[in-house]
Amino acid sequence: MKYITSLGFTLAILLSCCSEKKAPVTPEVSKELIDQHSYDNLDHFQMGEIDFIDLNLEDSLQKLISKYKTICSETSLQPLDISTVVLITSNTKQTLSLKGSFEYILAQLCLIYGAEMETNNAGKYTFYATAQGGEHQTLTIPMPQVADQLSELGQIFNSSVYFSSTGSLVVVNGQATNLKRFRKFIENRGLQNSIQIRSSTKLLNIPDGGLNTELSSLLDNSHNLTEDQTQQLLNQISSIPDTDIMTLPSIVSRLGEDADINLTNELELHLENRKLPREAHHWVGYTLHLKADCFGFNIVTDLQYVNQSVGDFDGMKMEVDTRAVIDSRNQIDTYATSNRSNIANGNISIIKIKPQGGKFNYLLLNQTVVDTTGRPIYP
Repeated sequence: MKYITSLGFTLAILLSCCSEKKAPVTPEVSKELIDQHSYDNLDHFQMGEIDFIDLNLEDSLQKLISKYKTICSETSLQPLDISTVVLITSNTKQTLSLKGSFEYILAQLCLIYGAEMETNNAGKYTFYATAQGGEHQTLTIPMPQVADQLSELGQIFNSSVYFSSTGSLVVVNGQATNLKRFRKFIENRGLQNSIQIRSSTKLLNIPDGGLNTELSSLLDNSHNLTEDQTQQLLNQISSIPDTDIMTLPSIVSRLGEDADINLTNELELHLENRKLPREAHHWVGYTLHLKADCFGFNIVTDLQYVNQSVGDFDGMKMEVDTRAVIDSRNQIDTYATSNRSNIANGNISIIKIKPQGGKFNYLLLNQTVVDTTGRPIYP
């Protein structure tokens, strides 16, 4: 699913000011990255997608813990001590993909392998076998929003899955305990799917020569600022003559899904110092492509900035399409290879952009994990 938001460019200019320059007060690059967390935080620790291929419960748990430690290392976190004890004699192997928080994947693994889980406050998880069997029953549920792998899940839960002729219902036949686990698995997946990311962005136009060396260096190296630090920086930038700060509309998207923010600006055309007829028009479009996901407590975003210019006059049409994406230096260069922005939840990254013929030279990206009502999920 793709989300698209549009807003007239001329309504989005928030700040263009001229005033006396002030000595910059340099905010430090954010050190808000969490270096420690508790076992209670594992309910919010996002694991991304993990493929469990032909694994039993014990091997699946080890793969989960290994991925957890890798994400901790990549996001400057001190991993917790986590141990598992599996008191299940069955060596059943399953194949499926799971995506979500650490605790969510643990809960889903328990349902898949028919296990009961106990834990203590020291990170020790113990898994027991649950009762199996029961008489055969039929379960009918509405088609879930996330409907992939339903047939595979039927096999995992030793049940038969059918779909109504209208595609609005799922009918499952199986033993009572298996149907109970199947229903709980689908309910858990629906709750996990409600996690979303709100992205708010600003575009900055700072005239050539407007930045001193210190402020230029700060802008080029500020990739994980808090809101207070960003406001300090914007206060300094606003003192530079002829600076424009444009706020784009915010957008909310699900984890791993594409989202676009589009803006257009219609301009008057002049040719050889002569104003063109009224019917002649020229517009500039700005598009921001976002694809955000969560790993640990960080938000990782694939981002692409597109500047498109189109003019139509005297029966002639000109078009310039400038595409740029983040490279490894956190700048946006024309036709660069796609890369990622990686910021702590609620923080802000400043990205340098250099689109051909474009007006703006910096982009501010602020992202927060929210629920379906738009309220922040993380404390």
